[in-house]
Amino acid sequence: MSNGRIGMATVRSHTEPEDFDLVGFGLLLSTSLQAYALPRFLHLKTAFDMTPTHKIKKVDLRENGFDLAKIDCHLKISIVANS
Repeated sequence: MSNGRIGMATVRSHTEPEDFDLVGFGLLLSTSLQAYALPRFLHLKTAFDMTPTHKIKKVDLRENGFDLAKIDCHLKISIVANS
């Protein structure tokens, strides 16, 4: 149960989005995280926007959130967590 909050994760993939092992990644997450902590949405990116000091610009990711008009990643996937 999400209690009104749904998780989202953004992952940098070294492969093309079509070749990403989503099943394997989902198994890794489900064995590593509690059910309430599993992201329901996964954004795959080939690169992150960085600050001049080589940190990820997380503010942009947070502000864009679930707005599909603003998201520039290649793949958006809903991951259903076991309740």
